[in-house]
Amino acid sequence: MYYTIDKIISDVRSLMNENPATEALIECEDIATLTLNAKIESCIERCVKEVEMSAPVELLEPGKSLNGSFTLYPEDENGLMGGFMVLPDDFCRLISLKMSGWAYQLSTVVTENDIEYHAQKSEFGIKGSPSRPVAAIIQSPSGLILEFFSVTSGDDVTMEKGQYLPIKKIGDDETKADYRQIDISEKLYEEVCRVALRQCVEFRV
Repeated sequence: MYYTIDKIISDVRSLMNENPATEALIECEDIATLTLNAKIESCIERCVKEVEMSAPVELLEPGKSLNGSFTLYPEDENGLMGGFMVLPDDFCRLISLKMSGWAYQLSTVVTENDIEYHAQKSEFGIKGSPSRPVAAIIQSPSGLILEFFSVTSGDDVTMEKGQYLPIKKIGDDETKADYRQIDISEKLYEEVCRVALRQCVEFRV
């Protein structure tokens, strides 16, 4: 759901009025209204990302589709193979991924720093399979890459479901409907305002 920046600023300031701990922040003569409003606005994108990255996936909105093509690795001795795809530039978080043949979809991933990731590349260790899929997001020279393990080899491997949460930005094009608005999951809006309030208090301190 799109919220105007003016509404977010107003709601954060309302929380300040309700919180005795921020009374000094509001009344302090060296923090003018415009300065405080600018501080709130400057942290909105960061607060949205912080809240939506840590929220349970069921509180997020559907997001965008992973429409890019993927490349498959050669099959292993068990007739299974993994694959990868380069993620979009606006990728923030995986919402769901299900490759053909998987028993269930994933919403959580491992990283290149996790032991489970290195097990996928090793001769030893527990590897992903159609009944126990594993996905990872890693850094590469070309950007973020999504790897998946494992699918049954064949020419009919497909991505049955792929959704991601994009990085949220304040609209800055006056000709578009989202000018000075930002998309926030409706279920997380109040938490975004609370995080913005906390950051403003920390800014003052």
